[in-house]
Amino acid sequence: MLEETGLYCYPDLVVVCGPPVFRAPAPRSLTNPVAIFEVLSPSTEVWDRGGKFAHCRRLASLQLYALIDPATRTVEGYTRGEGESWTYRALTKSGPWSLDVLGITLELGDLFSQLDALEAAAP
Repeated sequence: MLEETGLYCYPDLVVVCGPPVFRAPAPRSLTNPVAIFEVLSPSTEVWDRGGKFAHCRRLASLQLYALIDPATRTVEGYTRGEGESWTYRALTKSGPWSLDVLGITLELGDLFSQLDALEAAAP
């Protein structure tokens, strides 16, 4: 929850580096995410790209906001730069995805490989 907006958001995946800080008492809400990952769907895409990102980027701790689109096998990442600037990067289908803020690299082919297997098995 962000005090400025009063809005609670529940991302698909959140990464915290260090001890988590929660707003209490209820509902408990993490206030210091470093990275937020959203898996897009037709019903959430507009909100995840727009209002939710506008809300979440106000969190001082947030360094990465990523949108994963299983339909197009693309990943869009926004990383915080100096001050309030954000850098956009789009990746498609395969290749390395360097998440410098987390100190890891993911292979996009691995990320989407299970989707390919599910589609191949579908009747």
